[in-house]
Amino acid sequence: MRGMGEIGATVSLIVAGVTLATAVVAANGQWELSTDQLPEGKYDITLSIEDNAGNRKEEVHEIFIDRTPPNAPVVTYSDIVNDLIIMQGTAEAKSQLIITDSNGNTYTLTVPDNGKWSMAIRIHRKGSLPLRVWMRLVTGVMMSLSIS
Repeated sequence: MRGMGEIGATVSLIVAGVTLATAVVAANGQWELSTDQLPEGKYDITLSIEDNAGNRKEEVHEIFIDRTPPNAPVVTYSDIVNDLIIMQGTAEAKSQLIITDSNGNTYTLTVPDNGKWSMAIRIHRKGSLPLRVWMRLVTGVMMSLSIS
């Protein structure tokens, strides 16, 4: 985690009443905290910021820690029929798939809870392949693969 604050202030990361990390806001106004003490799961964390005068502000945030990398999306596709190609596959549930072709056309969908998806894409015979598939996880992490 990182952020901005008053120079010299102390920032603490607290979970269940236990301080896991502290940092002092640097001369450029930035601070950074990290910890590897939390296993996968959902947590309510408290960020406590105390300035040089002793004034304290606390903010509570819910976070999800997921250390298991997802599988890359699996994509299969049909032959081109009437300028349509049917793409289908599996990907992490609730992730967003972004498919682009070499003409700059972009198609998006949100993967259903079962992880199985399908999409018909109208392509132009000239220059539409290769396709590039991006998967944006719920956490914001991006993965990609190319299809030729």
